[in-house]
Amino acid sequence: MVSFRAAFLRVLCILIIGLVLVALLLDVAVFNFFRSQALTAATNFTGTNATFVRTQASLHSPTAPAPATTAGWGHAEREKARQAFDAAHMRFKGAAKASFRLPLSDTDITVVNGVATHAWWSRVASGAWEPQTFRVFNQELRPGMVYVGFGEWVGVTGLFAAQRVKKAILMDADPRAYEELRANVKLNQASLSNRMETDPRCISSSRGKVKMHGNGGSGSSIVSQAWTTGMPEFEVDCLPLSELLAEYGVTTETDHVFVKIDTEGAESLILPSLREWVEASKKKPTIFLSMHNKANPDQRKAIVAVLNLFPFYAVLPGRTSDVDLGPEADKGECKAGVALHPNPHGNRFLESALCSWCDYLVTTDATRANVVC
Repeated sequence: MVSFRAAFLRVLCILIIGLVLVALLLDVAVFNFFRSQALTAATNFTGTNATFVRTQASLHSPTAPAPATTAGWGHAEREKARQAFDAAHMRFKGAAKASFRLPLSDTDITVVNGVATHAWWSRVASGAWEPQTFRVFNQELRPGMVYVGFGEWVGVTGLFAAQRVKKAILMDADPRAYEELRANVKLNQASLSNRMETDPRCISSSRGKVKMHGNGGSGSSIVSQAWTTGMPEFEVDCLPLSELLAEYGVTTETDHVFVKIDTEGAESLILPSLREWVEASKKKPTIFLSMHNKANPDQRKAIVAVLNLFPFYAVLPGRTSDVDLGPEADKGECKAGVALHPNPHGNRFLESALCSWCDYLVTTDATRANVVC
């Protein structure tokens, strides 16, 4: 009798232990499942699945149209995708945040401590980073304009622009940079009256996928450069500027558009593609172009043709001086803007004198320069 009872208790103990082990295994399996979902979402967001990133533009940019991949989505699907975005966005949720005031601005912005560290933002706020860019923006951006920034990186120029214009469209196709851009925009959207839109695509002469090299830093590019060697490669979506503006309800029949192009060499592809758009615009845009040593002879000819469409210009020296920029090159004498010079005959810019490292500002209106400078 005793031996039977002992055997029964032994079996019962084994069963209880087995049930406990099964419960633990199930718990681990469930945890790993949800962890894998979050990691998949994060991985998709940071570059291995650009379609996922593009989908987020429609979920988090109120006026941006849903891309084809979201056609027919219901509330449940959109909410699931939104939650996946939040999982990918987790590394910034607990990130340290700090406020800075950009040069020539009267409004503080709040940013995360990410690839662009708070030490770097402090340098920007001190005026040590691209002071000429803020002088151009201070002079040329005004209420009623639409700002479109190509190569926004983490949003430093777009966050300034959004303080001055009625709508700011901030673009960066590097998924890691776009993640940080989105985080910074989200922190400032309410204080800037929801004037900002973000878009993870690039601008080109036609719609399609292109290869980009990037690592979340400021040097990502869709063209090969010395500094992109060894960077991860991924596919991104591009489209013409005219089609992008139509998606956002912007028309040069009534809107004055300010275009900032800082694309690490891709300007050699982008600016030539804008000629027909500029010529067809009833309200001519203002273009601020950064050159990055990549244009071939045909591209230089096409870039010059676009620059010569504008009656006023400024030339701002870059990191090196590869050509003589002329006596009108900006010397920083105007502390809140830049002096503009006339190009009445459309022949100021020559292929042989096009810089490899400098900035060009072209516009149809010199009024603000006369006031500021």
